[in-house]
Amino acid sequence: MAKKRQTKSGGTALDAREHNNRGAMLHLQADLDGALAEYRAALELEPDNATSLNNLGFVHAQRGELDDAIDCYEAAIAARPDHTTAFANLGNARAALGDLDGGLEALRRAVELDPANTVAWDGLAKLALLSERPDAAERAWRAALAESPGHAGYLVSLAQVVAVQGRVDEAVELLHAAIEADPDSAAAWAQLGVVLFNRHDFGAATDALRRALAIEPEHTGARYHLSLVMLARGNRPGAVAELERIVLLDPDDTRARLDLAVHALAAGTPSRAVEWLDGVLSHTPADPRARFYRAMALDVAGDAAGPAALRELAEETGHPYAAQAAAYLVRKGGAG
Repeated sequence: MAKKRQTKSGGTALDAREHNNRGAMLHLQADLDGALAEYRAALELEPDNATSLNNLGFVHAQRGELDDAIDCYEAAIAARPDHTTAFANLGNARAALGDLDGGLEALRRAVELDPANTVAWDGLAKLALLSERPDAAERAWRAALAESPGHAGYLVSLAQVVAVQGRVDEAVELLHAAIEADPDSAAAWAQLGVVLFNRHDFGAATDALRRALAIEPEHTGARYHLSLVMLARGNRPGAVAELERIVLLDPDDTRARLDLAVHALAAGTPSRAVEWLDGVLSHTPADPRARFYRAMALDVAGDAAGPAALRELAEETGHPYAAQAAAYLVRKGGAG
């Protein structure tokens, strides 16, 4: 047991464990600066304290300082080679920086050391999705659920990959289980709405998406799918209103802006469509879909720049909007 140090004033100084515990309390209270100071104080006393190194790395990760986080995790592992949590955190940090192979290696090591490490299984599942391997993601999330039955977040994630593999009814059952575990999970209600929409159960999808928005009004994913449900049910004004609400919540949401442009074209207001599309292209200048609809909107508005932009698109390769631009020009009689 670490001995207490005496302060200059004669009081008793905190030891490394106590600084770490104070840091953990501040961390739970979302006081990242305070937690950082306490973990560093612990490490001044015990530079090889693996727990404090891992905790300090997690603070850095939450602050977006991933390189510093990785340094801390690697130091924790050097101090304690069986530190499964540090391996899991290291894997997630490496993956977040784009080092998917390094992330995979660390996460696999974490579950080798501790098959009950749900954070590592969750990270492995997410990496499998990035690699377009939903079957592997499903296995990893099932492993996480084996250790944490009824975990709403893992149930929602598992439902997503099950739905992607075409097992929609099973996905619905998993989402109902997630909602039973956490009735206030906006993510669960939103994903249920998405799955029901894809099953063409528009009434139930609407109810689920509205439940998600009642819990989390700023859930733009739920609001976007509610706009799709409204459009499928013939309520174009309602769909437009939901998309406009998304843009108010997130002015940089290019998906909503692009859909609003398409609605503006359908409503016979091409100039408004161009405004929406200029907002999209300011963020993603090469977006072929946005370029196609902008060129079409300019053409509808009688602007000569429209056909020129369509001809330029028609000559490109690697995306379907080249063929759409060419077909549009043919219909308009402007292929030459």
